[in-house]
Amino acid sequence: MSWVKLGSASNQITAIGVDPHVPGRLFAAVRYDFFVAHSSAVYRSTDGGQTWTLLDTGLLSFVNAFAFDPSRPNTVFAASIGGLGKTVDGGDSWSLINTSDFVPGSVVIDPSNPFRLYAGGAGVVRSVNGGQSWENLPIGAVFVRTLAIPATAPSIIYAATDEGAFRSQDGGDTWELLDAGLPAGPVSSAAVDPHDAGRVYVATLSGVFLSQDAGQHWFPFAEGFLGSGPLASDETGRILYVGTGEGVFFRTIRKPIALPSR
Repeated sequence: MSWVKLGSASNQITAIGVDPHVPGRLFAAVRYDFFVAHSSAVYRSTDGGQTWTLLDTGLLSFVNAFAFDPSRPNTVFAASIGGLGKTVDGGDSWSLINTSDFVPGSVVIDPSNPFRLYAGGAGVVRSVNGGQSWENLPIGAVFVRTLAIPATAPSIIYAATDEGAFRSQDGGDTWELLDAGLPAGPVSSAAVDPHDAGRVYVATLSGVFLSQDAGQHWFPFAEGFLGSGPLASDETGRILYVGTGEGVFFRTIRKPIALPSR
């Protein structure tokens, strides 16, 4: 299947969020110029990405990830260099959550417990009280670009880092590197099929890679998107979105996917 571009905009996409509660609702963060203040923005689409509306996110700038509360449909978190933002009205207004001195580059919510949050940046931190307090987790001295949790296996966490792809199977207490088949270098994003905890996508400088065995082995999936950015799966697991310097693209997925033999 080929990739299809959504809309006509051609800006650098830094984050994509697919709302699991509202079909067709997407969030996308755009960076215009990293070296110019207030040159980033967040947009919302209600028609699957065909048209987009600019949102006023207040103090948030350079958003890198979105996370959706599993029990409150209009509650969304956004990780940015300005802090961790939260909206309770589907993006119309935002407030900041205290993360102390930790600058969040990514955020995910435990699908079985909306009060358990994980944020990535210079390491990984965890909150068990909805963001009121945080504890450091032992992933090591890596910069975490993206975190992803399977909806069907909330104790598993995938981390895309500047040192490769990592996985925790115990809620962040221990971590292991997953590098069989991945090119050496940073992994910029990760996304998990919402119905299959073993189907994971990661974005690298060499393109998008797929694992169908929870990261034990990786195979090229979209080598055409060199240096591709944020990834997101829709609620069905049959559409994969990717953000690039040319805007947002999607691809319809036929499952299972035939991969080359090892």
